[in-house]
Amino acid sequence: MDWNDNLADWKKKTKSPPPLQGPYATTIPVVTPRNINLNTRKEIPNKIEGGTSTIRSAGFDLTNNPKGPNVLIPTVFNNQIDYTKNLRPSWNQYIKTGEHLGVYPSRDAATLAASVLHLSEENRVGKKKK
Repeated sequence: MDWNDNLADWKKKTKSPPPLQGPYATTIPVVTPRNINLNTRKEIPNKIEGGTSTIRSAGFDLTNNPKGPNVLIPTVFNNQIDYTKNLRPSWNQYIKTGEHLGVYPSRDAATLAASVLHLSEENRVGKKKK
């Protein structure tokens, strides 16, 4: 059984992820839906990029294959932002808690999901401030 067979099994067993907010919501293929409630994320001042961040995601290949599953994890946790180059603290937090922003079937799908999540959070946080 190869990873494509596993991917098909995972797709059958998983539910659709909760809908994203705002005009950026779209359908992206997902292996495992995110297990983080975006509505409860704290806004942390982003000293490098400006503004605030709630998730600031990073993707990791799970099989060392860009066409294989990718997990999207937050680099904002414990009231801080992981600015390290290798993002080891974020990875360790993912291993410790299992919290993620979704597992996607490819790097391309994870990248698209990251963009949509960013825009969705920007929309959600912006509405709260108005």
